[in-house]
Amino acid sequence: KKHDDDSATPSEQAATTRSQVSQLDMQGIPSGVEFLPGSTLFAERKGGLHLAKMVKKRGKGDYMEYFVSFNGLKESESTWISTALVYEINPQTKRMFRQLSK
Repeated sequence: KKHDDDSATPSEQAATTRSQVSQLDMQGIPSGVEFLPGSTLFAERKGGLHLAKMVKKRGKGDYMEYFVSFNGLKESESTWISTALVYEINPQTKRMFRQLSK
């Protein structure tokens, strides 16, 4: 269900929050860095880190989500994910990306 104003209903927020807790051992690397639309980042997907582009954001305060488009995947695979599942691209996250890609 899409909203023209990109806001999630309370029930959508609860469902999303429950299902979007990190499943990876990121060895203390912080997630949830604030990104601007168009930024390239790493996002958790199906037990791994994937290169993605942040398209837009929604939410307020402690509840924030990014709509991300995963590189190399169909547009239909794009989805809203919690900021707890996104990481900036830096030497630490690149190392984790390589480890998780093996």
